[in-house]
Amino acid sequence: MSRLASVLLFVFVSAVLAFAQPPVQDLQDSLPADSLHADSLSKISLDHEIDTGKVEPANVPVNKETASKKDYFPTGWSGGIAYAGPTALYASIGGFKGCISNRDCKKFGFIFGFDFASIDIDFRDEIMISDESILSAATFFFFLSGNETLINVVGVIDYVLFGNTYFLLTDNGRFGLFEQHRVLDYAIEALGTGSSWEFGFSEAVGIRFVYAKKTKWDDAYYVDLGAHVRITNKHFRFGMFFQWGGAGSP
Repeated sequence: MSRLASVLLFVFVSAVLAFAQPPVQDLQDSLPADSLHADSLSKISLDHEIDTGKVEPANVPVNKETASKKDYFPTGWSGGIAYAGPTALYASIGGFKGCISNRDCKKFGFIFGFDFASIDIDFRDEIMISDESILSAATFFFFLSGNETLINVVGVIDYVLFGNTYFLLTDNGRFGLFEQHRVLDYAIEALGTGSSWEFGFSEAVGIRFVYAKKTKWDDAYYVDLGAHVRITNKHFRFGMFFQWGGAGSP
């Protein structure tokens, strides 16, 4: 009984002491009124200060879209030299290439051109120079007239007789298909040699790669590779076609 009395006495004393403790005050009640003021909070020191002068650069990926859309359109004043197999060489020292509208200078669009200063030399049996270049050179003076209607009409005639076309397969114009055509005429050759008059046309088709575009002069350089055919009232020949050319601002 003495042990049971001791346990009951211990529980009774513990309960009395627990209820005798004063109530715990809230943190807000236990602090002075002015200790919660903003000035007091500003005195709190941080263990680690934030250095606002050192801002780590964000790892933002570089947008390469601009580089991929670089303009490679071969437009402007043009020229080039070509081997038109099997026996001809062709050189253009003055021509023009351009888009009819901005809508054409994009993927699946067209760039049209013509030559007004060129020479076609055939080494078939003897050196024969096609004289249609005289006609194309004569039309150049119409472009100096300043008459827009006349310039457009002569431009269409030049394209039909001595034109070329570039069909774009990429948005930036770097790769595509080309065709190049011209009439052939050897009337002067016939008059000089007493032979019969030879005339016909030449056509070349293939692929074009614009390998360089300079931003300073906006000039582009390209290579053409394809097939060539020459048909006249006397001959029919075909072979490979290779051309180096360029176009841009003068």
